Amino acid sequence: MMRTKFTAIVGAAFITMIIFMKIDVFQDEYSNPIKPVFDAEEIESVDAGAESASSTVPVLEDKYVSSEKSVENGVVYIIEKYEEYEVYTDENGREVKSLPTGHYSYIRYKR
Repeated sequence: MMRTKFTAIVGAAFITMIIFMKIDVFQDEYSNPIKPVFDAEEIESVDAGAESASSTVPVLEDKYVSSEKSVENGVVYIIEKYEEYEVYTDENGREVKSLPTGHYSYIRYKR
């Protein structure tokens, strides 16, 4: 008796899920639309804009600062400290400037 109720509930839930997946509201949100085709001139202008923006949009990088040993309950840990930097590059990918953000990350692992 209990087994048949459980089977009926699971079957009804499965059918309900299939019905909701077929509704257009859910398909519009999760489906991949067809991408429009652009002219070659439009693509070149977008690429040129991306190259000029590469020097104005920073890339965030973590740079190694220091490491230290720590002992807790007889276990030796190494703690590495990294600082986040905003790195600006030119069109050729060379670093123009690097500014520290003041944010630090720490990695701790057993030795």
